[in-house]
Amino acid sequence: RSSGEFVLGASSRPRLIDATLATLKAFLSWIPLGYLFETPLVETLINRFFAAAQFRNAALECLTEIASLTDLEPQYDAAFVRLYGSLLTALGVVVPRDASLAAAFDASSPGHERDQVFVQRLALFFSGFFKAHLAVVETAEHAAALLEGLQYLVRVSAVPDNEVFQICLDFWHYFAQDLYASEAAVLAAGVSAASGGPLQGGLGGVAAAARQGGRPP
Repeated sequence: RSSGEFVLGASSRPRLIDATLATLKAFLSWIPLGYLFETPLVETLINRFFAAAQFRNAALECLTEIASLTDLEPQYDAAFVRLYGSLLTALGVVVPRDASLAAAFDASSPGHERDQVFVQRLALFFSGFFKAHLAVVETAEHAAALLEGLQYLVRVSAVPDNEVFQICLDFWHYFAQDLYASEAAVLAAGVSAASGGPLQGGLGGVAAAARQGGRPP
């Protein structure tokens, strides 16, 4: 058991926990995947630290780093689904579905600066997770959870802050492109089946290019 894991699991000293969370965030991209997904780390971050207002922003920053990891083996898909579902459950306690996120940007509200950071990091979490792992929750089984997360992101998109809006706008651009590519691929497959052969270029090429970031043939 590492010293960081011991501190996160056992310490009650706020300054030590803050320092440990900051260090963890800095090294998450270097930490072996087994430590991230085969230990109680994610569960601890959500259930102990995200649930506590004092450590919520630091914990969310760590969770965003984990949620944004890409190019991993499919064996970790279930772990990302669990991370996403657990975060949604915890978020529902912190931010009820009818709560106004825009209130965080009211300068007269107590603790508004901390709340603004939270909303910004919420935007980064959802946009990062969906960009990296949309496919794992884009299923009938997880449709309700996917829609709930997208609804949170819609609410975040409406807050009066240019930086948060830019984060959300970047994701919605990606999301719209992904939807277009998916629909174009379905249409291309239908046309190809009707004509009895594969399409060369056209919609099929555009769809493939949109998904791969390249040019259509």
